[in-house]
Amino acid sequence: MQGLGCKMVPDYLKRIRSNPDVMHECRLALTVSISRFFRDRMVWDTIRKKVLSDLVKKNHNPIHIWSAGCARGEEVYSMKMIWEEAEKNGLNLSRLRLLASDINPVYLVAAQKGVYGKTSLKEVCESDKKTFFHIRKSRKQFIVKPFLRNDITWQIIDLCTELPNQSFDLIFLRNNVLTYLDGDLKEFVFQNIVKKLNPGGFLVKGAHETIPETGVSLTRAYDQTNIFIKS
Repeated sequence: MQGLGCKMVPDYLKRIRSNPDVMHECRLALTVSISRFFRDRMVWDTIRKKVLSDLVKKNHNPIHIWSAGCARGEEVYSMKMIWEEAEKNGLNLSRLRLLASDINPVYLVAAQKGVYGKTSLKEVCESDKKTFFHIRKSRKQFIVKPFLRNDITWQIIDLCTELPNQSFDLIFLRNNVLTYLDGDLKEFVFQNIVKKLNPGGFLVKGAHETIPETGVSLTRAYDQTNIFIKS
């Protein structure tokens, strides 16, 4: 508001409604960048113990996963860490294709650099820190190793106006559409995203989000409150 010389909220709202560029800048300012590796640990434990093996049974090659609203990349790299761990433990996985998208280009640049502070890794054990990160002790930074970046495509996507071309076996949709959109727009965008989920595919939502009930063929998976399967 200060940058535009708007002293009152109604003045700012008028500018938003009349200028698409101002609207876009406003939306970027409202996006969330704060996350951490393996946030909502129970969800990740279920993905590790059950979801991956069920994805293998579907015999999709490659397996397509989409982090829709990836922010600075912690969610994406968490998924890659689980994937690498499963392969090391002998699970016969197909090739992975992981799409990481966000509306905010600044976040995507940070995600691709893969440099994190100590607080982002508080759910990561010491052995995994050594396996997956270069540790820069002088700056208290953790940098993802190059092999963890393989099979990831980074893309700017505004979920309200565009969607990827392909379909997916697993979609992470946490703390964006279901949190910050409301009413008809929320329902419209959500249903379009679910259309990108393959039958038998999994949708992961945030811990405090509610899924719209109309027109969505999703049921809870493994008695998990945050993981759903498409029928």
